Amino acid sequence: MNEVMEAFDNILLENDWYEKDVMCLIPQLKERFKGFNLNFIDSAKSTFFLTTCESLVAKNGAILLSSNQVKEKKLKELPFNFIIFSTTSRLVDTISEGLQIIKNQS
Repeated sequence: MNEVMEAFDNILLENDWYEKDVMCLIPQLKERFKGFNLNFIDSAKSTFFLTTCESLVAKNGAILLSSNQVKEKKLKELPFNFIIFSTTSRLVDTISEGLQIIKNQS
């Protein structure tokens, strides 16, 4: 977790995103990253969108999100920049494999 926090800190530093508005719809993420002096709001005008994902696709680099992450919002209702918090357990080979995982969770 120390490496994750360091990487997140580096992303904020590189993009000058400290003390910025952040859209985050997942309470656990807000709690995990509260020490970074960010202003969590529910607005597409935020600097970036912090979320998790369903799957990370190894074959083409795609990121699969579901309503769990975006809470039924359309893409235009989300900020332009995304930071995805994920683990290696979310890696799948293909989009089909990722979609099958989502289907099996339903």
